Amino acid sequence: MNIYLLEHLLRWIGMLFVSFISIFNVGTYEEYVLSVDNKNMSFGTSIVNHQPIVLQNSKEEEVQQEIQTPIVNEPQQIKEEKPIIKEEITKNITEQVETTNLEVMTAKVTGYGSDCQGCSGTGNLACRTKSGSKHSLITNGIYYNDDTYGNVRIVAAAKQKFPCGTVIEISKAGQQSILAIVMDRGASMNNAYSNGIIWIDLAYATIADAKQGGVSGLDYQINVKRWGW
Repeated sequence: MNIYLLEHLLRWIGMLFVSFISIFNVGTYEEYVLSVDNKNMSFGTSIVNHQPIVLQNSKEEEVQQEIQTPIVNEPQQIKEEKPIIKEEITKNITEQVETTNLEVMTAKVTGYGSDCQGCSGTGNLACRTKSGSKHSLITNGIYYNDDTYGNVRIVAAAKQKFPCGTVIEISKAGQQSILAIVMDRGASMNNAYSNGIIWIDLAYATIADAKQGGVSGLDYQINVKRWGW
């Protein structure tokens, strides 16, 4: 056989073998070496090792890290702040209510009971509550639960000056102040106001209780906290 043709055939066989190995991802294969020296030929192999190449996408890893990183403590911090804010708002409103004086005046203060002469005997007050219901000194008591000021004492006052639901503070040196709400009327209070006198009548369960209450006399200071409902 012609040496040139044989050399050419062996080269083609070598190329086909390498292609076969590449197609099936064989990591180690033999490389065939053909040496032709005039009429003498030598045919040998050598081992070539190939390591797999691993490609890493750094951008993808960064995105996965951001997705997997949990967000913690944010809801808990918000929940902890809310009660603090609520307490501060409540405190500010209470301070404003306690220090607000819409009008200050001097008044005469006395006490009366549901069994007083000329009273209806049922204890029903002349004013309706904020919701429009009746309030009885006998069945409901001498306190009224106000939405803003809580439990306050009930007083009678002149309708010309004090609308129903007016909240006042009664104070005098050496005595404990009383927070009260105007819920009742009286002819004596109306007449006194016509003569330029402020008269406040503090409600008690009975006349006997009123006499022992100790709130009676002139020169009481009246601080108006709210006019009417």
